[in-house]
Amino acid sequence: MSFDPNFYYRLSTMFRGDKMDLDIFNGGPFNNMPHLANEANYSGQFWRLTPQSDGYYRLSTMFRGEEMCLDVFNGGPYNHMLHLVPCANYSGQFWKIEETSNQPGYFRLSTMWLGDNVDLD
Repeated sequence: MSFDPNFYYRLSTMFRGDKMDLDIFNGGPFNNMPHLANEANYSGQFWRLTPQSDGYYRLSTMFRGEEMCLDVFNGGPYNHMLHLVPCANYSGQFWKIEETSNQPGYFRLSTMWLGDNVDLD
């Protein structure tokens, strides 16, 4: 499976359904952290999947641009939570996207850093 790096995707969960999209907080104490929000025409809900080496992708939003990538906090009170940060060569910014075997059309996202047993949830 490959994704078009020139296209923006909406990301949602099977649990909440396709009317709740992954969005980015704009300001406040959770600035640049993702959350599920009602589907709307907000640029924070449009995600670019840019291929990297070994089948991994960087995830960025139309809102913050390709210079800000989805990453995983390493330690502290937000340990293992997500946020957008400037793109760099960090394994928490490299996302594997694999189609589920039991639910066609659905995908699991995991980072190189945390491995295949820890998924975006």
